[in-house]
Amino acid sequence: MPMLKTPNPPIIKTSNTSLLKTKNIYIDTQAFVANNYFQSENLKRLSEFGKSGVVKIFMTEITRHEIIHNAANDLMNAIQDLNEFKKKFANKGKILKNIEEFKPYLDLPKIEFDSQLDKITIDLNSFLTEANIEFIPYHTADLTDIVTKYFEQSKPFGQGKKKHEFPDAIVLSSIEHWCKTSNQKIYMISGDNDMFETRSSTILTVKSLKDILSLINSQNDTDKRKYWIQSVFEKHEEVIKQVISEAFEEKLVNETGYDLELEDIEIDDLELHDYSTVLDKVKNGETVLQLDYDISFSARITYDDYSYAFFNKESNKPFGSTQNDVRKTFTFTQTAEITFQTTLDEKGYENAAKVFINCSYTSVPLAEDLIDKLDGYYYRPS
Repeated sequence: MPMLKTPNPPIIKTSNTSLLKTKNIYIDTQAFVANNYFQSENLKRLSEFGKSGVVKIFMTEITRHEIIHNAANDLMNAIQDLNEFKKKFANKGKILKNIEEFKPYLDLPKIEFDSQLDKITIDLNSFLTEANIEFIPYHTADLTDIVTKYFEQSKPFGQGKKKHEFPDAIVLSSIEHWCKTSNQKIYMISGDNDMFETRSSTILTVKSLKDILSLINSQNDTDKRKYWIQSVFEKHEEVIKQVISEAFEEKLVNETGYDLELEDIEIDDLELHDYSTVLDKVKNGETVLQLDYDISFSARITYDDYSYAFFNKESNKPFGSTQNDVRKTFTFTQTAEITFQTTLDEKGYENAAKVFINCSYTSVPLAEDLIDKLDGYYYRPS
């Protein structure tokens, strides 16, 4: 974990455009799905702001049902993928039964769909309670306006009208009605392009949880604090790249599928995007920044090549693969969280002498993203 010294920053002026325009925040279904539901640290951070009254969080029953529906689909797909993995592993990896360390992988438990979905529902209800979420009634939606938008192909329907967008249209209409009757505005968190691009004088759209958290933290931080964060980020950009590279390489090796072997990973280039301050606990000396970054890397990959395999009708599987060993270069955009841990003196963060910087999280490409570039990975009948 690199330790860095930072200078005392001067006071600067910031624009009011970074301030919250309203304390009201609506969370769309997509925000839960994109953040893996309730494992998301950003959802937990937003919940804390709702619990403390810093912001007021809203939802509709339609969104609540959509979250459960999406979770059920994701759970079913995960169960199917796990069962396929267990079958494939049992067939191709029998030798591993002789190795003690691999027994947990061979004895993966059966996932019960109903009980696991019940747990997800309980987690959702707990989140709603802890974050003090209020429900906007959806029966106030203007159905005449919704149907008109459907036939005009205006947002959230867009090209092709997309009948499945009716729930989104009802949600938007309900929110607009609430805003007008309460004479308030509201932020809506949604990465859905049709929802995000909807034009409204009362609904302020933001694409991600990190964006709204950055706005909330900017509201609470002083100008001097904002400059301090910015100065640490800019002055130590190379160290930040270093800790991201190390975390990326370690996680990529650990999480790549068992039928791919990655070695000799080299980071060729890494470019940082703008950051969002998703957590800033001055008293605890902890600041967390979330940002996207572009990374280009090469790696030596060993895998089964089916380029010259043939199909075995008896086993209903391809036969005659060869092991291929190639070096490939990849470029992806990933997301990372950078933590600044500050050792404070008696004068507070303004005179902080030491900052420890580490990468607390990074996403990595899925195995599917890698194998798309591997010749012969898939069996293709001639």
